[in-house]
Amino acid sequence: MQILGERRIVSASDLNDRLACRHLLFLNLQRALGELEEGPGQSATGALLARKGDEHESAYLESLKAE
Repeated sequence: MQILGERRIVSASDLNDRLACRHLLFLNLQRALGELEEGPGQSATGALLARKGDEHESAYLESLKAE
């Protein structure tokens, strides 16, 4: 979500977030207005899962190329 002057610009992701959780859209608006600071960053477990996922995708892509 972006604030441009008096306009609030919502993205497709913002609309998808709204479908998942009304409160999430409100939190994103508060962040865009500077009323809410960013939460904690990615946890160590989250970083590990992301890295392992990237490694798996790379290995799978290489196996497809090898075929």
